[in-house]
Amino acid sequence: TADFLIDNRVIILEDPRIRAPTSANLGLIFSQDYWWPRYVTGNYRPLTTLSYLFNYAVLGNATHPTGYHVVNLVLHWANAVLAYLLALALAGAFWPAFWAGVLFAVHPVATEAVTNVVGRADLMATLAVLGGLLLYATARRVRGPGALPWLAGLAVAALAGVLSKESAVALLGLMVAWDVLVARGEGSRVAGYVAVLPAGLCLWYLRARFAENLGPRMHVFGDNPLFGAEFWAARATAIKVIGQEIWLLLWPRWLSCDYSYDQIPLVGWGAGGWENGKVVLALAAIAALGVLALRALRRRPAISFLVAFFFVTLLPSANLLVLIGSIKAERFLYLPWLGF
Repeated sequence: TADFLIDNRVIILEDPRIRAPTSANLGLIFSQDYWWPRYVTGNYRPLTTLSYLFNYAVLGNATHPTGYHVVNLVLHWANAVLAYLLALALAGAFWPAFWAGVLFAVHPVATEAVTNVVGRADLMATLAVLGGLLLYATARRVRGPGALPWLAGLAVAALAGVLSKESAVALLGLMVAWDVLVARGEGSRVAGYVAVLPAGLCLWYLRARFAENLGPRMHVFGDNPLFGAEFWAARATAIKVIGQEIWLLLWPRWLSCDYSYDQIPLVGWGAGGWENGKVVLALAAIAALGVLALRALRRRPAISFLVAFFFVTLLPSANLLVLIGSIKAERFLYLPWLGF
């Protein structure tokens, strides 16, 4: 019965596109910003919005939250099964894979992605990324025309992922990591990269035609204070956040749905020694995971792959390459947690 709080009010209760499954509403879903009509953020997630229309109008849930939570739970259960299958492909044994799936399903850090209705974007992106990676791994082992159904499924998963949430671009990085660390010398890899190419081209075309032409984007300093920091201070703070996220995965004692201003002090002369020292600790943790990946490279490549999995899936929301809408959110850890 958890109600429509915070972002849910705008994205679900105030979005007229999801009131009825009409051609006009479908056109608006695929041509407007995720936050339409309130904001322009540059986020383009039509499949996620389409899933809200499915709840609101098709299932008739309207403003009653229970049906939305049921869909989120089903997606989470499906992701747990895929987590088990990926672990099985890496470990080659039932019990390690079983417990990996169980831990993925019950870790408290998943609370925001699953219980917060609009966390569905992360659930759908994860479903696409894990499904796409498993399809790619299978396609690499199948020779000749038999690989075509798996490659077609990969193409669909890649497209569904990027149309659900931008972070699904991590699928391409995971495919590279799989080739380098797990499936060395196993089958052809070119066809797989060709299969995901349409997803990238489609996303580029749609964003260029619609999302990028809706007016100036809104950057909310309150949600991400890094917009107000100089380049290196922002990146150092982002590294500190990665350290906090690693600690949260190890010890999820306190959870929060909001880390906006001023929950995370910016790195700088006025931040204090302890706050700046957290950057050093974060770098040490990142380096330790890197050393673990290098030491395991020959004898236990699966461990090296999982370290790469953690960082590749964390990178789109890490505020290192580009600044995003939030400085930190537990839903960003939903997929990286599997690798961790």
